[in-house]
Amino acid sequence: MRWFRRLRFWIQREKAAADLEEEIKQHRALAERDHLIAGLSVDDARKATALQLGNTTLARESARSIWIWPAAEGIVKDMLYAWRSLLRNRSVLAISCISIALSTGFGTTLFSVVNAVVLQPVTAEAPHELVQFWVGSSNRISWLNYKEICEGTSGVLCAGYRLEEVWWRDGGEPMRVPAQAV
Repeated sequence: MRWFRRLRFWIQREKAAADLEEEIKQHRALAERDHLIAGLSVDDARKATALQLGNTTLARESARSIWIWPAAEGIVKDMLYAWRSLLRNRSVLAISCISIALSTGFGTTLFSVVNAVVLQPVTAEAPHELVQFWVGSSNRISWLNYKEICEGTSGVLCAGYRLEEVWWRDGGEPMRVPAQAV
């Protein structure tokens, strides 16, 4: 229910601010009247009232923080300020919109590629028909053995890989690099 009141205040914030200002003025007038009745001069009554009531701006801010979320109000004010600033300079607005559009498009494209290539599991039409076989105690199989297995099994599509170590040389000393032969 509290969020409903905050939403209602957000919609009618000018009226609520005017009501709060009116209430603060009434409190100030009542306090000044009490000090005048007590026998103080007008200037002394105003000073005593200011000391008694304290900082009215702080009271306004405290009331506003109860009515609405201060962080939400700050974000909205910052966005409105940024929008007004951008409207003053149309070229900056155009560049900002193009930058946001390009970065959003690039991020979406990059995620789509990574999602399709890396994150999604490999799908097969008939996963229950997939077979994994090993020759010997490691995953090493010669090309001829692989070719013989694939050709000797009719109606079966073959795909295989093996881990290899290859030598790579980039101008300097050659080094071993783990690789997969697919």
